[in-house]
Amino acid sequence: MSQTPNDPNNPQQPAEGWRQPLQQGWGQPASGNAQNYGQYGPPGNIPGAPYYQPSAPVAKPGSVGLRPLSLGDIFEGTFKSFKYAPLALVIPLLIVNVIMSVAGVRYFFYWMTHNVLPILEGINTADSYTIDSPSDLQQLFPPDFINSFWSLGLVLSLITVVGTFLTVFCYGMVSVSVARGIAGQKTSFTQAVRLASRKLGGLMGLAGIVSLLYVAVIVVFAATAVAMFNSVLTGSSLLVSMFVPFFFLIPIVAIAGALITVKLFAAPQAAAIESVGPIRALGRSWELTRFNFWRVLGILLLMGIITSIAVSIVSAPFQTFTPMVTADSLGVGEQGTPVEFEQLRQSLMGASWGLGIMSGITSALSAIVMAIVASLLYLDLRFRHEQLHVTIANESASGQQPEIPGFTAQASTMR
Repeated sequence: MSQTPNDPNNPQQPAEGWRQPLQQGWGQPASGNAQNYGQYGPPGNIPGAPYYQPSAPVAKPGSVGLRPLSLGDIFEGTFKSFKYAPLALVIPLLIVNVIMSVAGVRYFFYWMTHNVLPILEGINTADSYTIDSPSDLQQLFPPDFINSFWSLGLVLSLITVVGTFLTVFCYGMVSVSVARGIAGQKTSFTQAVRLASRKLGGLMGLAGIVSLLYVAVIVVFAATAVAMFNSVLTGSSLLVSMFVPFFFLIPIVAIAGALITVKLFAAPQAAAIESVGPIRALGRSWELTRFNFWRVLGILLLMGIITSIAVSIVSAPFQTFTPMVTADSLGVGEQGTPVEFEQLRQSLMGASWGLGIMSGITSALSAIVMAIVASLLYLDLRFRHEQLHVTIANESASGQQPEIPGFTAQASTMR
């Protein structure tokens, strides 16, 4: 029986369907785009199979590659951002945190020396004292002591409001500096101040909203503390009725505050980079985190933990030089022990300088790192949802250097 060339039963000759691709792939010039590789087609091409074409390299004119950022990119970008704006990233938050910390610590110590120490001094100099009834507590804690909580809350609220306004403005400086660093543009301190000042209305409006929330929390806690002390002094059952719900409410408020913070973390960046008002900035942050809540939460938590550990390690050697004065070391509370309370007041106020400065430096280090991380996360969300990295890459490739890279890009509706 005769066998045709295309007979699949012929063990000595392959079918035409197998032979033809082999001839085209190796014996003849390849068709289409493969002809640019010469006579034998693209390297590594297997006849009849698709070949791998490597992707174009990611543009990286600055601190990170212009693509959706991974966790490693955010780590890298956090450190490399200092290369492009060292003073603009460090100086503002360092100054603000140290000033606000010293002011807060010194006033708290002032409040203690003028309200708590007199009570301890009375206990220390008394021949004997017992607390058997609410009247004994009323003698121990005068009305001025209870009212002093309001003054403490008022001053701390004022310090918090001023610090919030300054901090939000510093966040604006950090945001524009990080955005320029991604495009490979360096930013001086004065340039960062000028760029953030252009968005002053949105940033200050945002700071006002945040300040109202902070003050509301402080007032609630101060009012609760006064009510609980009054219930103790009068022997009222109000303390028992408030104690359980108050301490159950604290973790609930803390969790709710953390969740809201994640949803609105990018508001300062939106106000500074997109030049929008405070309400729109809050809305932009809410929109950008709509489909990335858990990712943003995880990265912020991880970076916060790493930053806290690193700051603790760096600041540990300096804490040994911080002057510390405790009541126990001076015998306060030991009945009949002579105590120089004036010396204690002076020691406490002197220690407040070191404690305030040290606390301000450590909080500033954490604030600087987390501000950079927040800026990178904001840009990453816009990379993912609005293709902002494409706009910045095109600007960089064409030699454009706008003051804020990608500023002309229109925000998507995030549907």
